[in-house]
Amino acid sequence: MDNLAQGLIGVASSAAMIPEITRQHLGKVMISSAVVANISDMDGLLHLFGQTLYHFHHRGLTHSFIGLPLVLLGSWLMMKLIWRHSLDTVFTKKQLWIWMIWQNLFCHLLLDYLTAYGVMLFYPLSFQRFSWPIMFNIDPVFWIICGTGLGFIIAFKTSNRIRLTGCLTLMGCLLWWSGLIFYKSKAESLSFPGEQPMSFPSPLAPIGWLVVNQNESSYETTLVSFFHPGKPKVMKQTLADSLYFESLCSALEDQSDAQTAFLNYKQWASHVVCQDDSQESCICHSMRYAFYLSEGTPYFGSVRIHKKGDIAFLPPETREGLRRFRQTFLND
Repeated sequence: MDNLAQGLIGVASSAAMIPEITRQHLGKVMISSAVVANISDMDGLLHLFGQTLYHFHHRGLTHSFIGLPLVLLGSWLMMKLIWRHSLDTVFTKKQLWIWMIWQNLFCHLLLDYLTAYGVMLFYPLSFQRFSWPIMFNIDPVFWIICGTGLGFIIAFKTSNRIRLTGCLTLMGCLLWWSGLIFYKSKAESLSFPGEQPMSFPSPLAPIGWLVVNQNESSYETTLVSFFHPGKPKVMKQTLADSLYFESLCSALEDQSDAQTAFLNYKQWASHVVCQDDSQESCICHSMRYAFYLSEGTPYFGSVRIHKKGDIAFLPPETREGLRRFRQTFLND
């Protein structure tokens, strides 16, 4: 989830958990909530070492149960920096550690778990990503819910009203998630009744969905939009026959280095299709992000795997994606 959303729900959580401290030290609580709720994303520094390392290990150690003590230590150090000598007088030890654990587990890990990118909860023992994708990484409705709550928290001057506002904001988030779960289930049943497909939220369109169903030899995909009055819009996407289903391209299938790279990518991507690029490389896509399928057009998570085992993440083609987005979800 984006850092703004995590910071906003962090403030709402603080209002619900520590209303008196929030009332007396609103500015510091807002800064502390935003910092601690986002400290797990310190692994964003992996960007400096290349896209492949970043994608494969982002939401790894700092988003895992094994790395939680490290994240809590970082949270405590940041709290000491923000509050300095007043930290021990404003918070009790129990209050501080319960608050920091909540900020990291609920305000960060849970929100990341609710996106398609997922979190590696048992990294480095396992690179498996866990997710229940009901939200895109950026959700404007979530901003509105938490931002409205923040406005009232700033306006109110009593602890009881601040606590009530924080609780109501969190309840609003839960209600929004309940609505998304309903739409997610509806999109799946409309697209592939009787099957058990996967569905993923569309970019910046909270009630639009990509639905993917796996059969014996390929994937079937649809785009579902609930933006239209009356009957929801369901549009099938056609996969090209030239795509390789869950396997590397034929030109590289005997190359052990390329096969190792493909398996590493598949572990990250979960569900994969590939297409021939040349005798030296193969382009592969993750079906988690397979909006606006078009042969030869990379989208988020697409990579080129080289014969020697090198992996390069490709920049997504956004122009065609935006056009299809407007056409499908906004009925432009």
